Parts: sequence; structure tokens; C-alpha cells
Amino acid sequence: MEPSTDRRSDKLDRDVIVTGLVVVSGMIMVVLDTTIVNVALDSLSRELDAPLSTTQWVVTGYLLAVALVIPLSGWAMDRFGPKPTWITAVGLFMAGSACARPRGRSTA
Repeated sequence: MEPSTDRRSDKLDRDVIVTGLVVVSGMIMVVLDTTIVNVALDSLSRELDAPLSTTQWVVTGYLLAVALVIPLSGWAMDRFGPKPTWITAVGLFMAGSACARPRGRSTA
């Protein structure tokens, strides 16, 4: 038998590559969001004048919110389709990120 000369079978389809990049970018946003919540704990503790043990509930609340969204996103994908659900989720994340504004530090 001769080896196959079909070079096209060795390459990934463009749609597979684009889908993979979109999914990876979404996962990066999840990791970034989780990191931001954990990094902000010290600032939250200082700004709210609360002990760290109290502000750590923010991470617990974030985890519970993520756990609640998982079945909701499954329902939304069944109802509306994966692509519109993904686009809506990314859009909401970006809108929330755009609405957040950093507070400047005062010199007083």
C-alpha cells in the first residue's frame, strides 16, 4: 500500500481552529475574573474595614454564582443555541468589565 497523498487530511479545518480560539479566550476570561476576585480581597478588607475572614466570603459567593450559572447556561444553550448564548455571555462580561472603573488613590 502506498501512503496517502491527501495533504488536506493533515490540517485542521479553519472552523475548528476558530472555535478552539473562541473557547480558549472564554476560558482565559474565567481565569482572569477569578484572579481579580482573589487579588481584590486585601483591598476589600481595607476599604470596608472588615477582617479578611469576612471578605473571603466574596470568593465563596463568586463560586456559588458560577455554580448557579452552569445549569442556567445549559438551559440557555438548549433554548437559544450555543452561539447566541456564548455571544451574549461574552458581551455581558465585557459590558460588566467596561462599567467597572478603578478608583484613584488620594494623596491626602
